[in-house]
Amino acid sequence: MSNTTSTGRTKIQDARDAASLFTQLIQSGSGNRLGLVSFSTSASSPVDFALSDVNAASKNTLVGGSPFTGGLIGGLTPGGSTSIGDGLSKAVGQLPADPTNVRSILLFTDGLQNTAPFIADVDASLSGIVVNAIGLGTEANLDGSLLTILCENHQGLYTRADDGLALKKYFALAFGNIFEAGALLDPEFFLPAGQSSAPPLPFTVCGEETVTVVVVWDRADSTLIFDVRTPLGTPISAGSPGTESALGETWSFLRIPLPIDGERDGIWKVEVAHARGTGEFPPPLVDTRYFVNVVVSGGPILQRTRRSRPTYTGDLINPLISVTYPIGGFPDSVEVSLEVTHPNVSVGNVLSQNRLGAAGSDDGDAVPARQATLTQLEATTGAPVVQYITERFALSDRADDGGTGMFEGGSVFGLPMADLFKVEGNYTFHATATYGIGCTTTRELFWTLHASIGDRKSTRLNSSHITI
Repeated sequence: MSNTTSTGRTKIQDARDAASLFTQLIQSGSGNRLGLVSFSTSASSPVDFALSDVNAASKNTLVGGSPFTGGLIGGLTPGGSTSIGDGLSKAVGQLPADPTNVRSILLFTDGLQNTAPFIADVDASLSGIVVNAIGLGTEANLDGSLLTILCENHQGLYTRADDGLALKKYFALAFGNIFEAGALLDPEFFLPAGQSSAPPLPFTVCGEETVTVVVVWDRADSTLIFDVRTPLGTPISAGSPGTESALGETWSFLRIPLPIDGERDGIWKVEVAHARGTGEFPPPLVDTRYFVNVVVSGGPILQRTRRSRPTYTGDLINPLISVTYPIGGFPDSVEVSLEVTHPNVSVGNVLSQNRLGAAGSDDGDAVPARQATLTQLEATTGAPVVQYITERFALSDRADDGGTGMFEGGSVFGLPMADLFKVEGNYTFHATATYGIGCTTTRELFWTLHASIGDRKSTRLNSSHITI
């Protein structure tokens, strides 16, 4: 966690920022509860922060005041080995059985488990709890297969972040998936130092109840500001009546209840700009990478069918996606597209071309020979050992298109893919659903699957509708 990422900051700094954003996004007084468990060689005991109602006092304890870099989360430091199982066990202890409320764990890790208890030791205790996981790093320091199966078995999503900016993006998306109806859009951009503002980013509201616009950037020596324009052009910014907002070190958000001043449906716009410093000699502006995430409540939810077994190279899969309202039914005129970002080379092939080195350590954390060798290769070349390629697909809701296998169109979309998992590694899926007549908007969903090496003859099944 002390290693530097592409943002120029350490992993722990980016992780603290991501957790701070997640904490601030949860609405105070909403009936939700939040706790914190940190772990290394063992989990914190007692836990860092026992499960408590989300309110101003609990948020202050966790992250302090603006820019929300203090509190318990701001005081987390790296070190020791990794017992993911103990972290999960302590979290389960904070979630007593409660049939009336959804229980959820958001797991973050940047390393390989190497100290008991392990995930397998505590997996049975996770029954009835939704587990989402976010991993930060590459094949050199993450067990993608293990995290994939953990989330698949417990109704959650695993996402892999390759840098600190993506990490904060996935924490924001996790908030949307756990507490809201999900994300409406989440594009990434680049704002040069010499350009004061970005072109307006449009998005469409079609009956949603709240809109939360999140802007996150990569550098602590940069600050971005933004406002939101209603369909009639009225500007809404931090401090506008009825809204909620917060500004962190590398993030900002604005929550807007709908309707606001009588406006709801239509094309809204987000306008992002560099914040210029004050004083006679303000600091210079810098090139800044950022993303805009629009999280909504109300309206349909985009979900996927999970598979309950490991994923292997050579598997045939059908990523079934549903677009449904929580109370039942589905929107009109739905179309679903899918982007899959996958490795261009097998880690096994990389290792076969290079001599396997000795096991190593990182901040006292034991690293097996395989991952230590990959880490050394990345340090030598200055780049990840695996590069990624993105492919795009259109999903279908009709059996005669080879889609879902259902007798008539509906709210479930799919596409059997026999040759997607060609090499081992992490495969990140990005589904986008467009729907509506007259008022057309979107929902987006990300997840990651790790494909392990398998025998194509033994793992391919004689069916055109195997699902994940």
